[in-house]
Amino acid sequence: MKKFALILALALLLTGCAQAIPNGTQTPTTSQASTVSQPPATHPDPGTLPPLVPAAVTREDRVQAADFALRLTSAAAKKGENTLVSPMSVLFALAMTANGAAGETRQQMEAVLGAPVDRLNGYLSGLRQAALESGALNIANAVWCEPEELVPIRPDFETALRDWYGAELFRQPFTRATLEQINQWVKEQTDGQIEEILSDLPQETVMCLVNALSFDAEWADPFREDQIGPADFTQADGTVKEAEFLYGTESVYLENQLATGFRKDYASGDFAFVALLPKEDVTPEEVLAGLDGAALQALLEGAQEADVHLWLPMFQVEGDYTLKEILAAMGMPDAFEADTADFSHMSPMPLYIGQVVHKTSLTLTAMGTRAGAATAVMMDAAGALDPNGYKSVQLDHPFVYMIIHNETNLPVFIGILNAV
Repeated sequence: MKKFALILALALLLTGCAQAIPNGTQTPTTSQASTVSQPPATHPDPGTLPPLVPAAVTREDRVQAADFALRLTSAAAKKGENTLVSPMSVLFALAMTANGAAGETRQQMEAVLGAPVDRLNGYLSGLRQAALESGALNIANAVWCEPEELVPIRPDFETALRDWYGAELFRQPFTRATLEQINQWVKEQTDGQIEEILSDLPQETVMCLVNALSFDAEWADPFREDQIGPADFTQADGTVKEAEFLYGTESVYLENQLATGFRKDYASGDFAFVALLPKEDVTPEEVLAGLDGAALQALLEGAQEADVHLWLPMFQVEGDYTLKEILAAMGMPDAFEADTADFSHMSPMPLYIGQVVHKTSLTLTAMGTRAGAATAVMMDAAGALDPNGYKSVQLDHPFVYMIIHNETNLPVFIGILNAV
């Protein structure tokens, strides 16, 4: 069961990365970006970011994106447990964040993501446009940030997120209402599949970059009622459980030294489901570990035309991950440390990534597949929220209040508000 969900996420990433790049930038009509003034810089002014010029997608770009997808999924997987990761969602969220990085922090992020930021911007912009046209995949991005006087944003960073990623910018104090707004936005953008991406907004968090995507597609050749029936599924721990299986025949066969598999197309023609069954004495984790970007490309490109008789269980899985340690171990530790992170292209105030939260959901039936994912990059302030003395008082829990006589400072009324 694990392998089907894993390979779908990877197939979505690889199919999308191969889409053509548009000739110009994509400027959304729904952007709520604001004009930002620049206070005295805590970081030195990094200068102007590179111009928004689309970059052609090369085979090497696709290989590197596949490498990122495979390494991320392998790192997140736990032996014997279901795993479901959307490398595409994580890539969008981190690529947006990398637009604000500079120096060694930027170099580490680019190395992990597999391409320079300008190339990431180009092909992710093209992917977002292609997804809109396909109708099967929805990709949305947004940024929540504390008010401008508390957290200034570099104009070039804001422009990059708006023009390349269609990201909406919401400026407001981080209260419980903001948390509910973020979760509601994610729920809407994933068609209800991810109901909550964040359980709280830590006090030190001052910006949150969020990606949400949803996939909903019918099979090009749906399964008939007479192709559905019960059978036993042997789980990773050796126990046997009865499940509803789909039976059919496909024409695309896949094989390497570790696994055999098939590809089944969705009706739009833009996406496909890929499954890889480990050979004898091989685990799904070993199949995944045996693939890198080049090997996966070769496997998919080397597909054979043959009659493939398949048994496929219907299933529903979810994933919930915090990726800070995983991404740091993959090669971008500086971004997560207050004393080493350099996000001076993002803001003149010192920021670092406090956490990366990722949630997924997938349901496979006789008619097709629905899947959703969301990723939130939480930017924390490295020091005091504002060096000029701004304070925050959020009366979102019980408090004492008074009405006083100003001349004598004598209270006329004193109260406690425990409920509203």
